[in-house]
Amino acid sequence: MADLYWEPEAWRTYEGLAEQSGRLQDAVEDVLDRLVDDPTQAAVRPLGLRTPGGRRLWRVAIRRSVDDWSLVWLPHPTRPADVLIVYLGPATYALG
Repeated sequence: MADLYWEPEAWRTYEGLAEQSGRLQDAVEDVLDRLVDDPTQAAVRPLGLRTPGGRRLWRVAIRRSVDDWSLVWLPHPTRPADVLIVYLGPATYALG
C-alpha cells in the first residue's frame, strides 16, 4: 500500500471537490484508491510523460460527460513506494 503526498495546489483542488458533482468526486476517489492499492498497476499508468530533467510522470484521465479532468503523479522522490500527486484538475491542456 502506498501513501499519497500532494503538491499544495493539487491538494487545494482535491479539498474543493466537495463543491463539485458527486460523479467527479467519485471518479477521483476511484483513481486515488487504485494508487494507494498499487501504483504499479497499468490502470494508473496509462500515459507516461517525461519532464525536461528526465523524471517520469503519469497522467490518469478522469473522463466525465461534461468535464475531463486529469491526475498527474510520480513516485515520491524520496519514498519511491509512495506517490506524489503534482496536478489534479481540468484537462485543459494538450498532453498527447
